[in-house]
Amino acid sequence: MAKWEKITYLGIATCTVLAIYNLSEDHPHYEEPLPYPYLHIRNKEFP
Repeated sequence: MAKWEKITYLGIATCTVLAIYNLSEDHPHYEEPLPYPYLHIRNKEFP
């Protein structure tokens, strides 16, 4: 049982380190899409 306890703690530590590494990296920012007029057509009044 002690073996699996050590493996569990190692797995938790590994997942935590990988999550911190992935979340600390910069992520790409994309430009806003063009405001096409047909995307926001509202013909009826909201009830």
